Amino acid sequence: MLVLSVLGARADGQDSVHKDVQLPSGAMVSRTCASWHAEGVFVIAADRRAAGRDAKAYFPQLATAIERRIPFVTRDTTVLAASFAAQVLHSGAVVKAQLVRGSGHAGFDLAARQALSMDSSSHDLVPPPPSLPDSLGILISFGRKPDGARYVVTHLRCPAMPFPDNPKPDYPMAETIIRSEYRVLTRYLVDTTGFVDSTSIQIEESANEAFAQATIDYLRKLQFFPEEFDGVKERQAFERTIVFVVPKPPQAAPDSTN
Repeated sequence: MLVLSVLGARADGQDSVHKDVQLPSGAMVSRTCASWHAEGVFVIAADRRAAGRDAKAYFPQLATAIERRIPFVTRDTTVLAASFAAQVLHSGAVVKAQLVRGSGHAGFDLAARQALSMDSSSHDLVPPPPSLPDSLGILISFGRKPDGARYVVTHLRCPAMPFPDNPKPDYPMAETIIRSEYRVLTRYLVDTTGFVDSTSIQIEESANEAFAQATIDYLRKLQFFPEEFDGVKERQAFERTIVFVVPKPPQAAPDSTN
C-alpha cells in the first residue's frame, strides 16, 4: 500500500517516538516515528458456518487490516463507536457494507465504511482460509468490543529514512564546463527492500539530459530503512530536488624539487 502522509491521531494525539536501528556497518542510528491511538476494530461472524479454529484466527487478521485503513478524523478524547454488517468473499474482498449503528459523527462513519470496504484490487486484502465459505456474513464493530467495552489500539508509523552514509550525487564530468550548481526535481518510490524502485523514477522534463541520467544513477545507489506501519514494511512516495554541487578542481601536487 502506498501512503503519502502520516495518518493522524485521535484519543491522545500524535506522539514522536525514537527507535534505534542498526546500519549494515553495525552503527546505530535513531529513527523518528509517529505513535497515536485510534478506534480498534472487532470482527465477528454473522454466519453459523464460520466456526472453528480457522475462523478464530482469520477475523483478528481482518480486523487489523481494517484498523490500518482508518484515517484521522477528529482530535477529541471521545472514542467513537459504530457497527456495520458486510460480506467477505473468498478473495478477501469486503462488500455490501451496511451501517447498523452510527457513531453520531458522519465523517467517522464514512471513513469507517471506506476502511472496511475492500474490492478485489485492494492491497490490504486478507483472503480467508479455504475452509470458510466463499461468501460469509460478518459484523464489524469500531471503538467497542461486543460486550460494550471501550476499544482503542495504538498505531506506529516510521517513515522511510535514508541511510546517513548514502553517497552524494556525482556531477556529470561532461558537464563540468557549466561550473554551476544544478538542481533536478524528481519523484520516486522507495520499496519494501529499502531501495528506490527504478521503474517509478520521474524526472522533470526540462532537466539537462546528462543530469537527468546522473539523477537516475544516483537514486539507484541509495539505501533506506523502508517505511513501516505497525511493523509491516510498505512502499513510500518521495518528491525531492537533487542538488549537484560543482566538483572542486584537483589540487596540484606539491613541487618536490624545492
